[in-house]
Amino acid sequence: TYAKSALSHLVKKKIVFHIIKGRYTVYDDPFIIAPFIYKSSYIGSYSALYYHGLITQIPMNIICITGSPPKKIKVFDREIRYRHSKYIFGYEMIDYKGLKIPISSPEKAIIDSIGLVPLHVILEEINNNTAVDEYCKLVDINKETFTQKSMVYTTMMPISVIDTYGDLYPIASGANPDNKTLFLFNKLFQNELINISQYDEKKAIDAISNALSQATRGHEKDRIAISLIFSCAGRKNLLREKVNNAIEKVKRNYGDVPFFGFYSSGEIGARKNREPKYNNFTVTCLVIFDKLLTE
Repeated sequence: TYAKSALSHLVKKKIVFHIIKGRYTVYDDPFIIAPFIYKSSYIGSYSALYYHGLITQIPMNIICITGSPPKKIKVFDREIRYRHSKYIFGYEMIDYKGLKIPISSPEKAIIDSIGLVPLHVILEEINNNTAVDEYCKLVDINKETFTQKSMVYTTMMPISVIDTYGDLYPIASGANPDNKTLFLFNKLFQNELINISQYDEKKAIDAISNALSQATRGHEKDRIAISLIFSCAGRKNLLREKVNNAIEKVKRNYGDVPFFGFYSSGEIGARKNREPKYNNFTVTCLVIFDKLLTE
C-alpha cells in the first residue's frame, strides 16, 4: 500500500525508526521510547534510581516495569528489559527532553528493585509499634502525607544508629507499599537502639573538609599528592547547588591539591583506629601523600 511504501521510505531516510513489529518512532532515545512500546509500562528499578540521582553507576540496560508479560528487546543497541508486576503504580509523567514519560518515584523504584538489586532490609517495628506509624509519631507527621513522599522525610529526618563511641550514623530508608514497614539500606539488629536525626545543612557542607582533616591528622605538614573523595548520592540530593559551597571550602583549606570526587550508593570507611563499616549519607576519602603512608 502507499502508506507502507511511504513508511519504508522514511525508515530508509532515518526520519522514522522501526522498533518492533507495528511500532515506529521519530525519537532515537531509547529512554523515551521504552515505556511506550508495551501497554501499562513505566521506567523503574535502577533506571529510575539513576534518573533521580540515587545511584551514580550508569545502567547498561533500561528497566521498565510492565503489566504485560516479561520480555527483552534491543533498541538502538540498548537492551530494554520489561519486568512484569501486578503493582503498576507509584510513577508520574515527568518532563524529559521536552516530553512527558512515566518514571517511578524514588520509593517505588527501590521497591521495584527487590530481586534485581540487593537494596533492602525490612524494619517491621519501632518501639513495639508498626514502623511507619511509630516513625510518623516520632517526627510528628501525618501518615498519609509521609507515605506519599516517604524518602523526602526519611532523608531530612533519618533513622540513625549510635555506635560505641556515641557517633550517629544515618540510614537511608523509606516506606514499603504496605504502609506499615520500612525498607532500610543498612542492617539493624533486633532491639538495637536508634535515633531520629535532623538534617543539618552546615554539617553537610563541612563534611568533606572534616573528613580530610581527620584523614590528615598528624600529617598536617606533609604534602598531599592526591585525594579521592566518595560522597553519598543522597547528600547530592540534600545539598543540590550548595555542593559548590563544600567544594569551595575544600579549596580554601587545601589550596591547589588535586582532588577527584565521586558519588556513591553507600560508603565503606572508618575513623582512625576504628573498624570499617558500611554507611549512608557519609563522605569517605583516601589521601595519598608524596611519601605513601603504609601505617
